[in-house]
Amino acid sequence: MDSFSLVEQHLDKHSPTNKLLYGKDIPQYKQEVKSYYKLVKDQHSISSQELKIFLQGESKKHQNEFNESAALRELCKFMLRYFSEVSQKLEQTDAPDKLKEDMQNVKELFENMKRSGWS
Repeated sequence: MDSFSLVEQHLDKHSPTNKLLYGKDIPQYKQEVKSYYKLVKDQHSISSQELKIFLQGESKKHQNEFNESAALRELCKFMLRYFSEVSQKLEQTDAPDKLKEDMQNVKELFENMKRSGWS
């Protein structure tokens, strides 16, 4: 953590043991962190098309790893847990009525799926 800090750490006998153990290594790690971010900064920019091609390739490599049922269950849990908070935020921000209606419909679909034994 201290390797990423912009503030210099001054260690003394009251400093935590873990900081005292690795205190002498922090300057080296700070330099490595700076070098890494400089390399990232100096990389050439890629076009949105190159990014799209890369992401499509990654998606294909992992296409069999995605579990749609598990993802839907997690969305369902999130939707049911935070429905009132999200609804309130939509009201406060004057969101379109269609969005509020769609959210209510999705909530009802998830509730119906839970009642029918989908877990």
